[in-house]
Amino acid sequence: MSFPTIPDITPTININRSDVINLLLASIAFEELGLAHIINAEAEKIQYILGTLSEQTPTEPPTQDDLIKINKSVNQTLRTVIKNQMLLQFKLEDLIVENPLPSITIKKYISGDGGETWYDADSPPGPTIDPEQVPMFKFVITNTGNVILTGVTVTDSVLGLISTGGILPPGAYFEETMTGDYLGGDQSNTATVIGNYLDQQVEDSDVAYYTEPV
Repeated sequence: MSFPTIPDITPTININRSDVINLLLASIAFEELGLAHIINAEAEKIQYILGTLSEQTPTEPPTQDDLIKINKSVNQTLRTVIKNQMLLQFKLEDLIVENPLPSITIKKYISGDGGETWYDADSPPGPTIDPEQVPMFKFVITNTGNVILTGVTVTDSVLGLISTGGILPPGAYFEETMTGDYLGGDQSNTATVIGNYLDQQVEDSDVAYYTEPV
């Protein structure tokens, strides 16, 4: 058996976070509608067995075995419906936040011993980098808000673009590590992060000072 051939398709999709939320809400609504039809069908199944449907032709009363079988069938279907309802609830809870408070922080650390020791060098002159070493930088980005942030982008005043396009849930964090060049003299680098929630943009910056003996 050979693997299927996937065509080379590169569709252009241009939607923002608001569009995504609207699409997710619409999908939840359609799924709820479908589940409602399933529940109604199960109710009619019970009515049919009991002979209580309005337009049903009278039949023999159901036996005890008939009632047990229909009960098991309906119970199994409703258990599956409940599982889907829970999934829809989780999806909805991830979208709706009563008091959205987007927030993000970045901390920049520097190391002069190959990453063995990291300094939060917020004040000059900062740690001294040995001429035989190259400065290493670590960026720690944390979502300190209560909503999911998209388009999380990290830049540095000296190193340039560090990462872009990240998605960061509330309370989550990630790290990036970069190696710089030995320039000599007193140095400082400023790291900046931005993130987006709907039409809001949040950002934070942190500076690291260090000295490289000439």
